[in-house]
Amino acid sequence: MSNEKDYIKEIIKQFKIINSNKLNSEETINYFNGCVYALILNKTVFRRNDDLPSFVYGLFLKPFDTEQYKQYVYKSRTLLGARVCRHINDDLNYSQVVPLSKAVISYLEKTFSLEQKKEDTQRLNSIADELSGWLKQ
Repeated sequence: MSNEKDYIKEIIKQFKIINSNKLNSEETINYFNGCVYALILNKTVFRRNDDLPSFVYGLFLKPFDTEQYKQYVYKSRTLLGARVCRHINDDLNYSQVVPLSKAVISYLEKTFSLEQKKEDTQRLNSIADELSGWLKQ
């Protein structure tokens, strides 16, 4: 299970590169396209093709007032990936891709329970405070 979470964290790192301003606008769209295509093909994230319609429609189609794809498109991951990539290339621009990549990251974190709890953060902060106080002495 933790191996799966590590794998998902690696996928999230790839999407975070889009938000890092290391790429120009064209490179960002192309990189995002590749990441989305790889994500759609990924059987670790989406074990069954039935898991894909809500993801694709919720993130890529509905926010842009695009109709849901026909059911046969979801039967083939390669066809679905091609359709989504064409939608990204033809209909979206840089200013839409960056927030979309953040939405994908959020989706993955929620789906795989990767969000760090506030209690964990507070506990780590208190440990850091204790250590810094100890080191100053």
